[in-house]
Amino acid sequence: MKKRAWAAIWWYVVPTVVYILLTHNVLRSLLVIAFGLALGYLHRRPEIPEMLRPYIPLLQPIAVFAFLGGSFLAVAGVGLAIAIALMQRTRLIGFLQPWWGLQGRVPALWRRVLAFLVPFGTGYLFGLIAAGQELTMTFLSMVVGSLIAFLLTFSPPPELAVRPERRAA
Repeated sequence: MKKRAWAAIWWYVVPTVVYILLTHNVLRSLLVIAFGLALGYLHRRPEIPEMLRPYIPLLQPIAVFAFLGGSFLAVAGVGLAIAIALMQRTRLIGFLQPWWGLQGRVPALWRRVLAFLVPFGTGYLFGLIAAGQELTMTFLSMVVGSLIAFLLTFSPPPELAVRPERRAA
């Protein structure tokens, strides 16, 4: 089995196992397993366009989150934001270039320390304002924390740089 296929399997298995451990509901666990198997089947279908295939496994963690009682609107909003970012990636890369210039002046060790502390603090703040929406706030804090860690630690390769003539396009 290819390395890529194994990565896809983990996106089905790990969220499902976590769900089963958190909820002791046999029927819901069977539904989550069935959903994961259906996604695995879809992932291998030749009718699915190749450009969509890598994103199919991502539906399993979303399903698990929804089955645990998280807000579907929160997940849908984040999914929509990711889809828009992918469609507008050239503009997004151009927009982030000044940040990467600034970020490149900070020593890597400091960026790594900040990439740990700032998301940790963000998660703590989200926890304080959860008010009965713990799963939704956990999901949102994970998304925000991951984004912060990415922005602090990722240094783009030179080929991602948007040249002035590409910005106008």
